[in-house]
Amino acid sequence: MFLINQEKYYGFEELNLSKLAEYLNLESVEILKQYYKESREPTFQFIDSVAEKLGVNHNWLKNGEGEPFLSTHYHLPEYNNISRNDRFIFAFRNSQDKEFIFVKYYLDESKRYKYITYIKSVPFNNEIGYGGLSVLKDAFKILKKINSYNPSDLEMICKLSNDEYENLRLGKIYPGKVLNYKVSPATFLLDDFIDPTGVTDDDFIEFYGSEIFKLRNKLYKYMKK
Repeated sequence: MFLINQEKYYGFEELNLSKLAEYLNLESVEILKQYYKESREPTFQFIDSVAEKLGVNHNWLKNGEGEPFLSTHYHLPEYNNISRNDRFIFAFRNSQDKEFIFVKYYLDESKRYKYITYIKSVPFNNEIGYGGLSVLKDAFKILKKINSYNPSDLEMICKLSNDEYENLRLGKIYPGKVLNYKVSPATFLLDDFIDPTGVTDDDFIEFYGSEIFKLRNKLYKYMKK
C-alpha cells in the first residue's frame, strides 16, 4: 500500500494495517484486511475520512486520479486566518533563492502533524516586475505576522532542487518530507529581510548577496507608494 510505503513521513515507527486501523479509530483491523485483499470495496464516505485523516488527495484515493498530495490551496496563506497554532516551513527552489512557497503544519486531534502546501510561488529575485512585487508585498505582511507569533519559524528554510520543488507543488511528495532539506546551520535570511534593523547594508550583502539586497530595497520602495 502506498500509505504504508510512506510511513517514515507520517511519523510512525512502523506502519502496518493494525497501526493504520488504530490511527483511523477503527474498531477492528479486519475491515482494512478485506479492503487490502480486495474482497470488499470501501465506501466513498470511508475513503473521504481516510483522506482527511492522512491529508491526501481525496480524488486520488477514490479514483487514482491526480497526485497523492495535490494541494487545493492555490494562493498564499490567508493573513486573517493565521493563528499562533499554525507553524510554517519555507521551501525554496534550489540554492539561488529565486522563489519559495509556504508549507503550514499543525497538530491534529490525534497529536500528529498535518501539512498544507500553498502552491503559489513567491518570487524572490531582483528581476521581478510589479506583478511579482505585489505578490512579495503580500508575502511580506504574512511573514511579519508569522514572526510576531512564532519568530523561530522564519529560520525554517528548506532548499530543494528544481525537481523536488516542482514535485512538492504538484503533490507528488509528502509535504513533511521538505524537512529533510532544512538549511543547517539556520539562516536568518527572512528575519533580516523583513526587519533589517541591527544589520548594516554591508553585512546584509555579505550574508545574502547583492541581488537580495537590491530586491529588499526595491520592495521597500514599492511598499511606500
